[in-house]
Amino acid sequence: MKIWVDDQQRKDLSLLTSPDEILKAVEEEAACSGRVVADIRIDGMTVDAEAFRSLGLMTGNKSGHTAAFTLTPLRTLLRESLDTAVEYSQKLTSGTEEIAAQFERGEAGKALPTLSQLFDGLGWLIGIYDRCRPFMPVPVRVDEEAAMKGKILETLRLLVRLADEGNFAAMALTLRWELLPSVRTLAQRVKDLSGLRAGLQ
Repeated sequence: MKIWVDDQQRKDLSLLTSPDEILKAVEEEAACSGRVVADIRIDGMTVDAEAFRSLGLMTGNKSGHTAAFTLTPLRTLLRESLDTAVEYSQKLTSGTEEIAAQFERGEAGKALPTLSQLFDGLGWLIGIYDRCRPFMPVPVRVDEEAAMKGKILETLRLLVRLADEGNFAAMALTLRWELLPSVRTLAQRVKDLSGLRAGLQ
């Protein structure tokens, strides 16, 4: 396997015996200079870390593949992630309101397909928040954050049950009075975190 890191071929990494060892070596090298692995490509196709590791289960490190890693400063990645998260959290809030309104208008046919997108979006936003928070100078509010995420998960489970029952009126109420306040709280947490990104300049 040919290995490239930031457009430089790394024959030393090609000598390692498995993709897992290669990835660990690249990540450690990046961390030493305050950077992270921002992109992994195998033969020009972007993959995640797990896909890169799984390549080793099939081919080991004796394949003819070319792997290219792009590194980026951690500060840059955090700023970009938080900017994206703030913008997306606003869309998620308005989206939750719109789905509730659709159920209230009896438009379950429109609301149900977008509900799964809402679930995915909340998972993505929570993931970004959890990954960025440890690097930011913000007081740790473990109990509050656990309660917030627990409330969201509990509400999502309730919505799934209500959808299975076809109880769309209850879904509208649950979205507006249970989920929406939690989404707004999460959006504010993300915004607060983003407000600290000036310290990452």
